[in-house]
Amino acid sequence: MIAPALAPSLVADIGGTNVRFALSDGSGRISDVRSLKCVDFAGVAEAVTAYLEEVAPAPLPLTGCFSVACPGQGDQIVLTNSPWQFSTEETRRLLGFERLDVINDFAAQALALPHLAPGDITQIGEGASVPGAAMAAIGPGTGLGVS
Repeated sequence: MIAPALAPSLVADIGGTNVRFALSDGSGRISDVRSLKCVDFAGVAEAVTAYLEEVAPAPLPLTGCFSVACPGQGDQIVLTNSPWQFSTEETRRLLGFERLDVINDFAAQALALPHLAPGDITQIGEGASVPGAAMAAIGPGTGLGVS
């Protein structure tokens, strides 16, 4: 018997200007990366639908994680510098997902830090890195993001 294909997860980075999508196989590898203009869609569900129609994954994702340019807490998400607002639960149902997580975009960056390879890191300033020490993600965006 042939095992069914595992469904990929949909990952998205939702900003005020662009929304970036990709599919994740769960091992850290992503594929089918696309960037769409937020202004071209009425909301996040419409943008997701357009992305999935374009890349046509088989099987379709049943889970997703969106990083958002706003606090990303609670069910109601109101993006900074974008007219998009959405309910996490309603969007999950509309997309037919079993699970949808929404987190702050800089929290997503901070979660990725331990997975960077040495070649992905550039020393800034004097001193030396200390294995196991605290790390931070800092960068410009809609404002100054820190995590």
